[in-house]
Amino acid sequence: MDDMQEEDEHILKISIETMDMCTKFLEDGAPPMAIAGVLMATASRMYQDALSPHEWEMLLDSVKETTTCGKHKGTMH
Repeated sequence: MDDMQEEDEHILKISIETMDMCTKFLEDGAPPMAIAGVLMATASRMYQDALSPHEWEMLLDSVKETTTCGKHKGTMH
């Protein structure tokens, strides 16, 4: 197995297990926005730890530029 195929399999496994976990939280009554918020905060912390300050700022700018629709200002949940 080559490195790319192995990485793809890891990503698929993580994705499936994360969705299973989120589904269980939903079934247990957790609010969807709470689950999404925790996932987003966790991802942000992991990126911040892995990237340089400059790369971190570029990532945040990219997210802001590609996800801001202009209609909504402030918190949407």
